[in-house]
Amino acid sequence: MTILINGEHQRRKKKMKNKKFLLLLVLALITPLLFLTACGDEDGTTAEAPPATEAPDVDENGDDEPADEPLETIYLDFWHAMTGAHEDALMDVIEAFHAEYSHIRIQAEFQGNYTAINESVMAAAVAGLNNLPHLVQQTTDNVTEYINDGIVVSLTEFFNDPEVGLSQAEINDIKDVFREGVIWDGEFMSVPFGKSTRVLFYNIDLFEEHDLEVPTTWEELIEVAQVLTDVDANRFGMGFENGWGAEFIALVIQHGGEYIDEATATAHFAEQPGIDAAQFVIDMIDAGYARFAGEDGFLSGVFGNGFVGMYIGSSAGLPHVTAAVAGDFTWSTAPLPLYNGNAASRFQGNDLVLMNNGASEDEQLAAWQFMAFTMRPEIAAQWAASSGYIPISDAALAHEIWVNHITANPHAAAAAEQFDAGFMTARVPGANPVWHYLVAALNDVRDGEATIEDALTDAQERANAALGN
Repeated sequence: MTILINGEHQRRKKKMKNKKFLLLLVLALITPLLFLTACGDEDGTTAEAPPATEAPDVDENGDDEPADEPLETIYLDFWHAMTGAHEDALMDVIEAFHAEYSHIRIQAEFQGNYTAINESVMAAAVAGLNNLPHLVQQTTDNVTEYINDGIVVSLTEFFNDPEVGLSQAEINDIKDVFREGVIWDGEFMSVPFGKSTRVLFYNIDLFEEHDLEVPTTWEELIEVAQVLTDVDANRFGMGFENGWGAEFIALVIQHGGEYIDEATATAHFAEQPGIDAAQFVIDMIDAGYARFAGEDGFLSGVFGNGFVGMYIGSSAGLPHVTAAVAGDFTWSTAPLPLYNGNAASRFQGNDLVLMNNGASEDEQLAAWQFMAFTMRPEIAAQWAASSGYIPISDAALAHEIWVNHITANPHAAAAAEQFDAGFMTARVPGANPVWHYLVAALNDVRDGEATIEDALTDAQERANAALGN
């Protein structure tokens, strides 16, 4: 990655100018000597050369001036949503950046979850764009809304700047699903950062105890779930988190349907493939060998306590599962199962965006330098290894930091094995409320407050109204 640091892009121009000056100076000094040597006196002797003029002092960088003065410190506000192990990993990235860019200070501020960040961003924008921070960590759906509201800055010029940007090879090295996910209408509008997908968590000890193979299809998963279910132990074979929207959308696609058609900005999740996908999950619940998280919301703790033998959750939850299991049993992850031979896994997570807050050119450049720093293979690999997110590029996936990490932690490998099955949800204005309508409908289905068809149909009608249909 061609990233110049600590104002180096400004110094290069000055060094070139200084080198030209020194060359002219040397020529000026030696030209009289060459002339006198060639044109000696008539008796064959040469005229005495005049005393040499003392050359100016140069510093170790070849400059004829004193070393550059320290750059003025630039402070950048950064709103993020990281907690626990994720926040620790984020702070490590920021500290590494500070060590290299001593004149830039990232002032990280936790703003709550992504919904809370969105509320803070919108409130700040209403009060005046200058109230916005420089950088925000946000999910793709919300980034779409920011673009629609004109409160983020295009990064295309930074990406393509020959002095501070990325080469085409480096841009192409970013995984397709992530690169395409940060481009809107041909413009780079964000940087991929904390990316995750859904994986199957499973208890290796239980699988070995029952001589089971890791399921690769939903049919196999149902069979395994039945074997692992133990009423006396209060254990269900399979678990779904309360927010099962990602699983639902993947199943819709596996059933041959569609969530939102990005080309027409039309929701289709209440059509027959969607009804069948939701029924598929509810049938497992009704049969008694699968459960939702219940009051826990997420299943890492339930899994760690041994109350489910396997469950589907975000790969970003790896640190939470590690903490919940606390070494009580061995576990790992696997790619999501196939349905009728179809693979699908939603890639999601968060991006970094540069807000349109009236920042100076120097501040915007400094913000970009932090963004570019996070995309370096070694930084992206370390961030992924520490946080449970997925490396964003082929170079990061091949970096020894990541290779050593998955060698020592095989459970971290499954997420990155699903790129061929990966998809991003539609990036259209109104997609954010659509997601909330869908989640509310699935919650009603989960809690038995509405039939699948009624809940999804109502949600789809509201969704298409939000999408302008």
